[in-house]
Amino acid sequence: MADETIGRHQDGIMSKAQTAIALVLALSCIGVLADAVLKLASAQRNVMLSKWLFVGVLLSCSFAVGWVFLMRVMKLATAGVIYGVTSAVLLCLIGIVFFDEKLSGIELMGIATATLAIILLGYAPANTR
Repeated sequence: MADETIGRHQDGIMSKAQTAIALVLALSCIGVLADAVLKLASAQRNVMLSKWLFVGVLLSCSFAVGWVFLMRVMKLATAGVIYGVTSAVLLCLIGIVFFDEKLSGIELMGIATATLAIILLGYAPANTR
């Protein structure tokens, strides 16, 4: 039983798959935040001296370290799909809310399809290495 669990949750024990999915979702948020901050840096007059560039690089580095730990408990393919879809949806939301970007109907259908992919991955068998 000990190998099937790696963390505790308030209501009991989290499985490796649940912990891995939580980690990849957290990493997606960090990656998206890094991208948004780097977009702010790109709008600065002197990008290389921008505080936003520094913050973006730090966030990107912490993402990379977290990704290494994620690879210990999740298949690369599964992590890649969850990360890719979650990041795409979050980046669309950030673009709409903070950068006043607009999405077309086909792009909205893509977001809905991506969300369905995440739901289907949640029903897949254990996602361990």
